[in-house]
Amino acid sequence: MKEEVQFGEMQNRINILENRDAVDMSHRRSLDRWLRSRNIMMAVMGIFSFLGFMLVGTKEDTSASDKFITGIGVLCMLIAIAMLFVVPIISASLFPGYRSPNMPQVPKENSKIRMWVKLAFIAF
Repeated sequence: MKEEVQFGEMQNRINILENRDAVDMSHRRSLDRWLRSRNIMMAVMGIFSFLGFMLVGTKEDTSASDKFITGIGVLCMLIAIAMLFVVPIISASLFPGYRSPNMPQVPKENSKIRMWVKLAFIAF
């Protein structure tokens, strides 16, 4: 009887650990997806910034084609500035949240706000 009780307790512990492992794996997958999307958004913002500065500073001639290229550069810079404000907000809203090891289904308080502050600092 004692062995059956001990076996039952061990089985319960195994089930709890398997459940915790499944939650941790799903959280890891969602965090990996979030990191990938955040990196893509930041890279696009960087590309627009680079193109804007590169196209604006190409030449100082006043020909029509140079004005057009400068206009494209200014447009790229405006898109990059808009993304500077939008990307951290979108990334923070999609952030899956920090999880504590004891209660993996509960995110820490204000984790999305803290992530927004970090991303805004990085973007600026």
